[in-house]
Amino acid sequence: MNKSKIIVVEDEGLIAYHLKEVLEKNKYSVAATVATGEEAITEAYNKNPDIILMDINLAGEMNGIVAAQKIRDDFNIPVIFLTAYGDENVLEEAKQADPYGYILKPFNERELIVVIEIAVHKHKTEKNVQLKGIISVCAKCSKIRNDEGIWEEMIEYILKHSDARFSHSICPSCAEYLYGGLLKK
Repeated sequence: MNKSKIIVVEDEGLIAYHLKEVLEKNKYSVAATVATGEEAITEAYNKNPDIILMDINLAGEMNGIVAAQKIRDDFNIPVIFLTAYGDENVLEEAKQADPYGYILKPFNERELIVVIEIAVHKHKTEKNVQLKGIISVCAKCSKIRNDEGIWEEMIEYILKHSDARFSHSICPSCAEYLYGGLLKK
């Protein structure tokens, strides 16, 4: 089983340490452990994890729900909430971030691992399905119109909606246009 790269967002040091131990014991890679929503967003950008475990009540100005919404919108990285808050109001607010799971503290180790595995699987399945059908592409600049009607760069769109990665190259026609006879033997 290919284990995932995870960011832990938890402002209580002992809990963060325990989570890291549990995850590493189960062969997960903990890419970062941070204590604020702002740090979570920065690390999501820098580390591109497979999943983020996020407390709701965090140090700093931004709570976990707001951070999770931004991470989902900007990076399409799934978030699982791991929190002591189980009341109906917090749960309703958390639903707005469209989490891939919600686990109450104190957590059960096996339950945590199962929720992570299901969330990663669900996210991969969704990403692979999202590129089916007709995609609107600009005939001039090759930007793609997303589901919200916003035009974005093709590479950015494909990265958000699939597991594809890119390497850069240059086709023979563009090489000829850019470099003329310089590349001929």
